[in-house]
Amino acid sequence: MIEKAIARRYAQALFMTAQEHNLAQKFLADFETFVAALNRSKELAAVFYNRVIGSEAKKELIKALFGQSLHPYALNFLYLILDKEREAYIGDMLEIYQELWREEQGILNVDVTTAVALEPQQEKALAAAIGNITGKKIILGRNIDAAILGGGIIKIGDSVYDGSVRHELSALHHELSK
Repeated sequence: MIEKAIARRYAQALFMTAQEHNLAQKFLADFETFVAALNRSKELAAVFYNRVIGSEAKKELIKALFGQSLHPYALNFLYLILDKEREAYIGDMLEIYQELWREEQGILNVDVTTAVALEPQQEKALAAAIGNITGKKIILGRNIDAAILGGGIIKIGDSVYDGSVRHELSALHHELSK
C-alpha cells in the first residue's frame, strides 16, 4: 500500500507540472514510450532496475537513448526517479498518471464481466447508460467469466456493482439458510 502512495505522489507531481505547462498529453506519451521501452528491452530494464548501477550511469544511458525524443521535463522526471531510487515504482506511476489524465479528459474506465460476450450494440448501450449516470465518456474493459452464470459485474474505480446470477443465487441461499 505504501508503494502506491509513493507512486501517487510522483505521478501527481508530474501531472501538475504537465498541466502548468499545458503538456499533459505530451508527458503521457513520453512516459508511455519510456515504460514500453523498459517492457520491451530486457537489457534496458536490467540496467534501469539494477541497484548496483549508479544513477549517473543510468541517466547517461537514458539521455543517450531518449534525449532527443522525450521532453526535457520528462527526462528530468526520470532523473529524479533515479536520484531518489524509485525505479521500482515506475509502472505504478504510469498507471496513476494515466488515471489522472483520463480524469482530466472526462474519460472513465469501466470493467464489465459477463458470462458471455456482449453484442456490440449491448456494449454501446451499456457504455451510454453508464456515461449518462457518470457524465463521462466510458471506455469498457470486457471480461468473460462463465462462472457468474448470467447478468454482469460492473467495476467503476473501487466500486463494484454485482448483478450476476451467481451473486443473486448466493444471496438467496444466504436468506434461506437463516
